[in-house]
Amino acid sequence: MCARHIFIPLVTLFATSRNITSRLMKAPILLKHGLLSISSICRGEVFTAYLLKHPHHPILSKRSQIYKKCDSAWLLPAGIRNYVDYLSAYVGSLDNVLDNNTLALGFSRFLSREDGQTVRRYHTGEIESRISSIVGLTKCGRTGRNWSPGICLECLNEDICATGEVFWRRDFLLNNVRWCARHQTPIHNFCDSCLYITQRKLFYAPADRCVCGHPLNTRTRVSNFEELELELSRGWTKMLDPTFAPHLRGPEIAALTRDTATELGFAKNCRVKWKHFRTFLGQPKLKAFGESISFKSYAEYNWKAISGERSIRDPFHALFLLIAMLGSWDAVEDAIKSRPQHPHALPESQPRAHSTILRKTDPSTQERTKALSIALLPETSRLYSRLRDENPELNHSSIKRLLPTLHARAINRDALRAHGVAIKPTIWEKEDTAAKDAEAAAYIERRWHELTTAGTTRRLTKHLLLWGSPFGQILQRPATLTRLPLMSAALRKYTETSAMRYRRLLRMEILSGNFPRVAPKDVDSIDGLSDKKIESIMRRHQYLKTKKK
Repeated sequence: MCARHIFIPLVTLFATSRNITSRLMKAPILLKHGLLSISSICRGEVFTAYLLKHPHHPILSKRSQIYKKCDSAWLLPAGIRNYVDYLSAYVGSLDNVLDNNTLALGFSRFLSREDGQTVRRYHTGEIESRISSIVGLTKCGRTGRNWSPGICLECLNEDICATGEVFWRRDFLLNNVRWCARHQTPIHNFCDSCLYITQRKLFYAPADRCVCGHPLNTRTRVSNFEELELELSRGWTKMLDPTFAPHLRGPEIAALTRDTATELGFAKNCRVKWKHFRTFLGQPKLKAFGESISFKSYAEYNWKAISGERSIRDPFHALFLLIAMLGSWDAVEDAIKSRPQHPHALPESQPRAHSTILRKTDPSTQERTKALSIALLPETSRLYSRLRDENPELNHSSIKRLLPTLHARAINRDALRAHGVAIKPTIWEKEDTAAKDAEAAAYIERRWHELTTAGTTRRLTKHLLLWGSPFGQILQRPATLTRLPLMSAALRKYTETSAMRYRRLLRMEILSGNFPRVAPKDVDSIDGLSDKKIESIMRRHQYLKTKKK
């Protein structure tokens, strides 16, 4: 509830200092209509809706200027500086209005600092160009409007200003906000007729019934995915809070997205592993919810976000990707709070160097850079120790990614140990090797059963058998593999050659009744055929199947 309601008695008005009196008299706010009070704005109240509550004051009667672009007046109000200057006693400073009564802060969280300043200049009236594309509100496959005044029935009892009127809350303006983060209740809208036909002046205050008298409509939601919708609403509400991670902007969001995607195996050396990424987002729950907010896994903005080049501009797409990768908004919030402000966020003026560019760099330049990195080892050791203490949950590789590029270039475990740094042991150093060997062998066998039962047509390679496990990195270290006899034996047993794959596929086709020349009961008859014959038969069978289609 807003606690302030300012009254200006006539005696007090003329007893005020000369400057203030002169200012009020030049702008005859109250004298023309005999009104001597204006209610102060409440935190979280939509600024444009606040102006609608005072339609008869001379200054505010010019509100049509802010409605030149009616579709975006509530969402992206332009030229609010003049209103704030006249109403500073009731709304506070310009920064206060931008942070607490518009969506400028929420949008800026996902933009570069330069674009964030553009959004601010648009709101203050310094520029007139449209900024819908900058804040990610373009159509991009969406149907209908992307915003409307939202209503939480529980908030109606709390969002009351000093005059006793209910105010519109900015958190619910975007249609992708389907739940109230405070009360965990669904958001409602006015009916379509009132939203798209009625003049905006009738949106005086939210109510428990529509302007036309009919019941409110519940915002479109995805069935059985209320948890994800609520997580997204919680994240958006937190992003609008100016006290939450004040430093957080697009570069920090991009760095968090990049590091999380790298840890999950979706990216390596700034290259996106699209197959793994789309398999992950292809899960039924994530796929259905992503489609409901027009999130496209094939879009270019995903590549830029995962590679750390730039955050996704659409706030809900960026939040959805982070929540999907980390599991919940609480995990995303913890990750934001636990990270240094921006030790590894890339400078916005310098594009990230790709591995192809590094390979083309002059060898002498690489040697000179490495020599500088070696000279910085004492300072690097101190920085590494501090980051390790601040982030005890991170392993060595994750801590190394937090270091500046020049510092991280030449460090390794041995170099850090030589400078007295305590390095976290790897899983092979801190656990019994025999137990891990047995666990890896069991995982390979279980994975083989899962793939063959599912009828996969892919060849069962070592990487496929170890995909999704912490043992995959061992394939890059043959010396470690020699100390794991059970794992080595399992890989030799279950890894397929091309001939073995064709034999397995032919057996599957016969048992499923798709190979008319051999009955399922006679499937063992193919065991006597040579690998070359099996391959020839299977290729012929695949050709005929394709031809029938």
